[in-house]
Order: sequence, then C-alpha cells, then structure tokens
Amino acid sequence: MPKRGTEGESESLRSARQHLRAVEAAFTSPEAAVQLEAGLDLLEATAGSDEWQTAASLGRTYTERFASLIAARIEARDVPEPELKHLLKISRILGRSTFADASRVDIPALTIDVANRFIDAMFEGYPPEEKQRELERIRNLLMRQPQP
Repeated sequence: MPKRGTEGESESLRSARQHLRAVEAAFTSPEAAVQLEAGLDLLEATAGSDEWQTAASLGRTYTERFASLIAARIEARDVPEPELKHLLKISRILGRSTFADASRVDIPALTIDVANRFIDAMFEGYPPEEKQRELERIRNLLMRQPQP
C-alpha cells in the first residue's frame, strides 16, 4: 500500500503535485521539462489505483494549463528561437502523456504550430522551398512520436 501523506493522498500523488507546481512557477526554465516529465510520470503511475480519478483530473488540468501557456506565448511575434525550442519540448512531453487525449486542447496541432514557428525562426532568410522541406520533415517526425 502506498505511503499516505497528511492530507490522505499518497506520497506519489503529492510529489506529482509538487513537480507540476514547479513547472508552473518556472515554465520557461530548462528544468521545467524535467519537472513536467517527473510529475506526469508519477500521475500516470497511479493508473488502476483508487487515486486514478484524482490523478487523471490533475493531469488533464495541468496539460490544458500548460498548453494554454504555450499557445499564448507562440501568439506573440517576438518569441526567440531558444524559447520556441523549449516550448516545442514541453508540447512534445504533453503530447506523449496519457492525459493529452482527455484534454480539450489539440496537443498535436499545438505541437505543429510551435514547430512551424520554430522552423520559421531557424530558417529566417532561407528560400521558402528549403523552409517548407524542413517543416514537412519535422511534421513527419512529430506525427510518429512514440506513445506510452
């Protein structure tokens, strides 16, 4: 039986909450990706337990919250390439999670939007044909991303 915290939740669920709050507090830091993976993994590990309903709700809520942060940020025109790369990494982590399908946000479409912006930034000044080839290559890679 999992060790229970003072609030009646398992230590695993409480730890997941801490990881996800850390992501929210420092969303643009490189550590956010590590924290996000850890938090989502801990939530997914509750599958089949009596805490799954709570974990699934948390996972869906945080997935939607982080996807909204990404969407709002990529709407800005002045997002630097390193930040776009980070947002792409975060969106891919969200897309691989169990909670992406239950989300009201289309995570694959969001990931492609971020990838498009990232490629635009990377290939600024290059011929449109070269940029389009690279977009297609990355789109194909994203669509083949492994699912857990």
